[in-house]
Amino acid sequence: MSYAFVSGFGGLGLRSKAGVVKGLRDSRRDGNAVHVVKRSVKVSMSYNDGKPEGKDRFFSILPYFLPLLDSLQYGSYLFQKFPVFKELVLYPLAPFYSIYRGIPFLDLAIFFGVFFLVVRNTNINRFIRYNAQQAIMLDLILIIPALFGGAAAQMPRFIAETGANTVFYSILAAVGYAVIENIRGELPNKIPLVSESVDSQIGPF
Repeated sequence: MSYAFVSGFGGLGLRSKAGVVKGLRDSRRDGNAVHVVKRSVKVSMSYNDGKPEGKDRFFSILPYFLPLLDSLQYGSYLFQKFPVFKELVLYPLAPFYSIYRGIPFLDLAIFFGVFFLVVRNTNINRFIRYNAQQAIMLDLILIIPALFGGAAAQMPRFIAETGANTVFYSILAAVGYAVIENIRGELPNKIPLVSESVDSQIGPF
């Protein structure tokens, strides 16, 4: 005889082809009465309801140091031409950059640490995980211009300079937007293409 699982208000049961239901529900018999024990299942979701707290906003900003530090190499032309960029961007980040690049494999350790310990950790709320994943996506984008690093040396200076400046401006604008939105307590989900990809990877929770 074959059985099929059925469910209902009384609980889970088995139904045979003859129509007999063998109940697997939790119940207690008191005389002829059957009292069904109701169960309540509490689902824990790591989703932000309302504005994130101050600590959540702070931790959501930290992963953006990854693409920001990795993009500094593309700002060399701007740093040479405009000292203001050195004062506003390069000098404040110089101590972090020296540590980030000075310790072997630290950049990889931080990258995979953010991915496995933050993005994949559903015990951390979605607001932080979303930003961590978006920072990783921005950092991965920097692999594309890095592939042309050798060819750039053979290109005319104005082409190499334009390409490097475009990469640096793009990352700086994306990180700046994300930081401002996080400070405001809003999800920075308007970065073209990147945010859409992050939405699909993180999901609703």
